[in-house]
Amino acid sequence: MTPSTPTGSSDDVPADATDLAADIERRRAQLGETVEALSAKLDVKSRAVSGSKSLLDNAKRTTQERPAVVAGAFAGIVALMIFLRKVRHR
Repeated sequence: MTPSTPTGSSDDVPADATDLAADIERRRAQLGETVEALSAKLDVKSRAVSGSKSLLDNAKRTTQERPAVVAGAFAGIVALMIFLRKVRHR
């Protein structure tokens, strides 16, 4: 019975020191990429800023592409505010 390596099989172990060093460097690079990906997912502030920028860009693009829709939405909001103000003051 052969001892197993952390990866699960003894076939994954390189035969000589040069291959072993290259394998270690490759695994370090993979681990670094994994840590970066996890850090990015856990950085809530940065994700929120990115999401808000995306939302703002989308709103700007919609305003430029469909000014009539934006004007209509704005007019509807103003009309709703006027209506609510009149209802509250009765």
